[in-house]
Amino acid sequence: MRKAVFVLSTIACLSACATPTGSVNPLVPDKSLQITAKTAISLSELAGAAAVLAAINYIYDPLAPNWEILKRRANKLQIEQGFSGYQLLEYTEGIESLTLGAYRVAVGTVKLVQRQQADSFMLNERN
Repeated sequence: MRKAVFVLSTIACLSACATPTGSVNPLVPDKSLQITAKTAISLSELAGAAAVLAAINYIYDPLAPNWEILKRRANKLQIEQGFSGYQLLEYTEGIESLTLGAYRVAVGTVKLVQRQQADSFMLNERN
């Protein structure tokens, strides 16, 4: 819900920058940055791009720790299935590369256990 409000307020701010003004001063001055002899970028375009990138970064959150996401999911499964705990059997992290970019991935295998199985000494027993 907070993310939707943030995106809507960002869009409202950007639309305020693009409205024609008569005697009102705009939020972003009507100036441009000369990049090359034939190419220039207006400050309003630059501010709009920065706002869009900030919104994408806020929603996507590329720095979210993968372990925390796996831990939340394992706890949710544990509660839904009525188990008293879980054991992490395997966990790997990596990067998936695509044509247009790359993204982080995490894969884990958990074993849902009851209280007597959750004891770590049971892992050392040989049957």
